[in-house]
Amino acid sequence: AIERLGQIRAPALAIVGERDLPDFHAIADTLQQCIPSCRKAVVPGAGHMANVEAPQQVNEIILSFLTDNE
Repeated sequence: AIERLGQIRAPALAIVGERDLPDFHAIADTLQQCIPSCRKAVVPGAGHMANVEAPQQVNEIILSFLTDNE
């Protein structure tokens, strides 16, 4: 499936916590590099459960992404 990421035309958002495991940062980097309209966002101070650890920050990231892609 990784070979087909370049075919994705919908806007995409990869969110990763600053303290998440290196593998998840690498996955988010790959998504950002391979999907033409992918944005990567790093949640400061959060780990793997960024949406639970920093829900307000994650909500702001998502709302900004949605607003920019209307």
